[in-house]
Amino acid sequence: FEPYISGLLSLLMETFGDGRAAIRDATHQAARRMMENVSVLGAGLLVPELIRMLKENGSWRVKVGSIEWLK
Repeated sequence: FEPYISGLLSLLMETFGDGRAAIRDATHQAARRMMENVSVLGAGLLVPELIRMLKENGSWRVKVGSIEWLK
Protein backbone atom coordinates (compact mmCIF):
# COMPACT_ATOMS: atom_id res chain seq x y z
CA PHE A 1 0.00 0.00 0.00
CA GLU A 2 2.63 2.54 1.01
CA PRO A 3 4.64 2.38 -2.23
CA TYR A 4 1.57 3.70 -4.02
CA ILE A 5 0.86 6.60 -1.66
CA SER A 6 2.28 9.35 -3.86
CA GLY A 7 0.18 8.26 -6.85
CA LEU A 8 -2.94 8.00 -4.72
CA LEU A 9 -2.20 11.33 -3.09
CA SER A 10 -2.09 13.14 -6.43
CA LEU A 11 -5.37 11.60 -7.52
CA LEU A 12 -7.09 12.38 -4.23
CA MET A 13 -5.82 15.95 -4.26
CA GLU A 14 -7.35 16.49 -7.70
CA THR A 15 -10.71 15.09 -6.65
CA PHE A 16 -10.90 17.25 -3.51
CA GLY A 17 -11.48 20.11 -5.93
CA ASP A 18 -14.21 18.42 -7.97
CA GLY A 19 -17.39 20.42 -8.48
CA ARG A 20 -19.65 17.48 -7.59
CA ALA A 21 -20.38 16.95 -3.90
CA ALA A 22 -20.61 13.15 -4.29
CA ILE A 23 -17.06 13.00 -5.67
CA ARG A 24 -15.74 15.21 -2.86
CA ASP A 25 -17.51 13.08 -0.25
CA ALA A 26 -16.02 9.88 -1.72
CA THR A 27 -12.60 11.56 -1.71
CA HIS A 28 -12.94 12.46 1.97
CA GLN A 29 -13.92 8.89 2.80
CA ALA A 30 -10.98 7.48 0.83
CA ALA A 31 -8.56 9.91 2.50
CA ARG A 32 -9.90 9.00 5.93
CA ARG A 33 -9.50 5.27 5.22
CA MET A 34 -6.02 5.85 3.89
CA MET A 35 -4.94 7.63 7.07
CA GLU A 36 -6.53 4.91 9.25
CA ASN A 37 -4.45 2.23 7.52
CA VAL A 38 -1.14 3.93 6.88
CA SER A 39 1.87 3.01 8.99
CA VAL A 40 4.15 5.49 10.71
CA LEU A 41 6.58 5.11 7.80
CA GLY A 42 3.78 5.80 5.32
CA ALA A 43 2.63 8.84 7.28
CA GLY A 44 6.19 10.13 7.18
CA LEU A 45 6.03 9.95 3.39
CA LEU A 46 2.50 11.25 3.12
CA VAL A 47 2.47 14.36 5.31
CA PRO A 48 5.38 16.28 3.70
CA GLU A 49 4.02 15.53 0.23
CA LEU A 50 0.54 16.62 1.28
CA ILE A 51 1.87 19.90 2.68
CA ARG A 52 3.88 20.54 -0.50
CA MET A 53 0.84 19.93 -2.68
CA LEU A 54 -1.26 22.11 -0.40
CA LYS A 55 1.11 25.03 -0.99
CA GLU A 56 1.20 24.52 -4.75
CA ASN A 57 -2.50 24.04 -5.48
CA GLY A 58 -4.65 27.14 -5.94
CA SER A 59 -8.09 25.59 -5.47
CA TRP A 60 -9.72 26.49 -2.16
CA ARG A 61 -11.57 23.17 -2.12
CA VAL A 62 -8.31 21.26 -2.44
CA LYS A 63 -6.79 23.31 0.37
CA VAL A 64 -9.76 22.73 2.69
CA GLY A 65 -9.80 19.02 1.88
CA SER A 66 -6.08 18.74 2.52
CA ILE A 67 -6.34 20.50 5.86
CA GLU A 68 -9.19 18.21 6.89
CA TRP A 69 -7.07 15.24 5.80
CA LEU A 70 -4.28 16.36 8.12
CA LYS A 71 -6.59 16.46 11.15
